[in-house]
Amino acid sequence: MMGSPMPRRELLSLKVLKSVTDVDFNEFSIFQRSAFHKPRALIDASRVQTPSYYRWKYSSAGNPILVQIRINQELVASISAIPIKFFISGEALLVYQLADIATAKSYRRRGFFGTCLAALLEELGPRTPIYCFPNPNSLEGILRAGFRQSTECYFWMRPAWPHLAERNRVDAVPPKQSQQDLFQLGGLDLSDPETFEWRFKSRPGVTYSVVHLQSACTEPAKLVYRILRFGPIRVAAILAARAYNSDEWRGLQTRAVEAMSREGVHAVLEFCHLRSPLQRGFIRIPTRMLGRPFPVVERNFPGSFSQFGAADWDVP
Repeated sequence: MMGSPMPRRELLSLKVLKSVTDVDFNEFSIFQRSAFHKPRALIDASRVQTPSYYRWKYSSAGNPILVQIRINQELVASISAIPIKFFISGEALLVYQLADIATAKSYRRRGFFGTCLAALLEELGPRTPIYCFPNPNSLEGILRAGFRQSTECYFWMRPAWPHLAERNRVDAVPPKQSQQDLFQLGGLDLSDPETFEWRFKSRPGVTYSVVHLQSACTEPAKLVYRILRFGPIRVAAILAARAYNSDEWRGLQTRAVEAMSREGVHAVLEFCHLRSPLQRGFIRIPTRMLGRPFPVVERNFPGSFSQFGAADWDVP
C-alpha cells in the first residue's frame, strides 16, 4: 500500500528590492487586492489597486524600497517605503511613507510582517523620518518597532454653499497660529515642482483641480482638490493646501468653494488631523461609517509635526 505523499517543503526567501524595475506590478496588484479584499470597503480595490496605479505610486522622487517574502516563489508578504518630499517648519525634508503592508491571508500569524518591517527599517537606517497610516492589523506591530502615534486623521463634510465660505468662523485658523503664520493642510511640499508633478499631474485616471491665490510671498497660495462621484452626488475632496497667513487662507477657501460650485459640487470633503472643523458647516463623519480609524504613526519627525492630510495618505 502506497503511503501518503510527502508535504511539499517550504522554500522561504526574503528579498529587498530597491528599484521599480525589479517589481512585477501585475503580480503585486493581484497580491494586494487579494490581501485586502473586503465586500464593503471604503474604496473599491478594483479601481485603485491596479498595475498602472502602483507604477505611478512607486515613481516618486528617489527610489522606493520594498521587502518581500516568498514561499516556493509565491509572494506571501510585502512592505514598502516610498520617498516623498515634505515641507516642515519652513524647510523641505525627504521622508518615507510605509505603505502597502500586506500578508496573504493563508500565511498570517507567522511573523512575516515583523520580519519584513525589521528588514525595511534596517535599510532605511535609524535616523530617517518615516510615517504611516496603519490599519488595525499593523498598528501594534509598528508601535513595537519604535514608532509613536503622533495624531489621528478624520473625515469632515459640509454642503458646498458659497455663502459658508464667505462667512468663515473668526477662529478658523488652528490654535497657535497667528495672522502671519504659514497655514498648511498636509505635509506634502506643494512648492516642489517634481513632487507636485508626480502627486497631482502624473497619476493615471485621476484629475485634480488647483486653486491659486496671489501671495505676498514668492510662491502663491494654493489648494488642490478632486471631484468624487457617488451616483448623482458630486463631492469635492480637498487634498492639500498652503497659505502664508490667515487672511490668505480665508481668501483661498472662498475662491476654492466658488470654483467647486461652478463644477456643480454638492458637498466638500476634508481629511485632516484636526478634531474640530476649520470653518463653519463641517460635520465629522463617524469612524464606524468609514470601517476603520486613521491613526498616524511616525519616527524621527522633527518637533511635534502633525499636519497630515489627504495627499499624504495612500489612496486619496
